[in-house]
Amino acid sequence: AVSASISTPVGPVTLTVAATPVSRDYPWPDIDKAQGSNQLVELVPEAVASGATVIVQDVEMNPGEVLWVQWGEHGELGAYRTSTPTSADNHRYAIPKEHIGPHIGAQLPVRYEAVGAGGTFPSQVRLVAVQNLNTGQLPTIRCEGVLGGDLSLKRIPESGVPLTLATWTLMATTQRVRIDVTGINAASQPVQRTVLNNHAVTVNELINGIKATAPKTFMAQLKLDHKFSLKVYVSFDEGKTWPLFAPNFPINDEIRLIA
Repeated sequence: AVSASISTPVGPVTLTVAATPVSRDYPWPDIDKAQGSNQLVELVPEAVASGATVIVQDVEMNPGEVLWVQWGEHGELGAYRTSTPTSADNHRYAIPKEHIGPHIGAQLPVRYEAVGAGGTFPSQVRLVAVQNLNTGQLPTIRCEGVLGGDLSLKRIPESGVPLTLATWTLMATTQRVRIDVTGINAASQPVQRTVLNNHAVTVNELINGIKATAPKTFMAQLKLDHKFSLKVYVSFDEGKTWPLFAPNFPINDEIRLIA
């Protein structure tokens, strides 16, 4: 409380003013379409294919302060910071889809903060676990020249077998792709050829998909009348982490090599 004296026509009067400071115990934000109500929530990436939305309820702030939303750790891959709410609702803040992909299969913090001359006052942190992509909705790599499940070795161009991988949900240039061709040779020993390694997705590939080539010299090593496999591995964080034990995209192992 603060006391002050003022003069009036009948003499001085003492006034006591009890000012209530702005509460700085800000709760964590909500994440639209996330599952759960505790501090840790889960987010299905297919549900935010066009981008995520952070929701901030009414918070008290001092005049001149600005509310900022922080998606991920500032300065790290996939982080995003904004002070501009959507035009439709000033409690909602849009996170572009480019900032979702790097967090697939990982967990990130989300917070907001009031920033002004008096300092920075952050909210509690919401933890968002972004789930892996649904394998059933991912594209299977295709091999050109296959007829009825068979690929004829003599019909393979000298330049090799063209392989194509269609686009997928939340595909981004921060992702890296590896493509392997595996099978057995004439001696029934396992052989493998990496035809695309740590490849950075390009802007053009976001529209047209990814193309690679399996060399004819390698295909000629494979045992005839046996199936070979096309395997796709994708890193969502610029190659920092990769699937440990198996491809994270569908395997195409239904093609038989014939003469």
